[in-house]
Amino acid sequence: GVMIPPPDKLTDTTAKCFSSSGIKFMLVRTYLASGKVDKNAVENIKTATAAGMGEVHALVYPAMYTEPKEQIADVLKTLKGLKIARLWININIPDWREFHQMNIETLRDLINGFQRGGHKVGILGTSKVWYLSLIHISEPTRPLYISYAVFCLKKKKKKK
Repeated sequence: GVMIPPPDKLTDTTAKCFSSSGIKFMLVRTYLASGKVDKNAVENIKTATAAGMGEVHALVYPAMYTEPKEQIADVLKTLKGLKIARLWININIPDWREFHQMNIETLRDLINGFQRGGHKVGILGTSKVWYLSLIHISEPTRPLYISYAVFCLKKKKKKK
């Protein structure tokens, strides 16, 4: 899969290139940690879908200082009528580790709200975030898909 880096706008040519190269899914940033919808989200989702991308997923960065119900309303309004395979909540934000009880409540509210809106929900974070936060977020995320990024570099073997 591929994630469109912010604040890039996905072009038809790029989307078709990804799709024809065998990339099976695209992650489109939809909501910003600043509490706003990504201005390119809808167009990027439509472009990826039109290019034949197998699955298009939406990525939400929770806004820790915006009420969850406002975030849910903004995201559901933005995604209305669009085909989304899964909505991912990214917990790689700096404030996430500092306020554990607020994190649990925010995460639970976001999960429940997005599910009530008809979306499958997953949690995305790096292994470092999971290590630091697992005890505090495990309860509300137990029934969800959970993923973290792992990057491995292999040394090339020298031919003899």
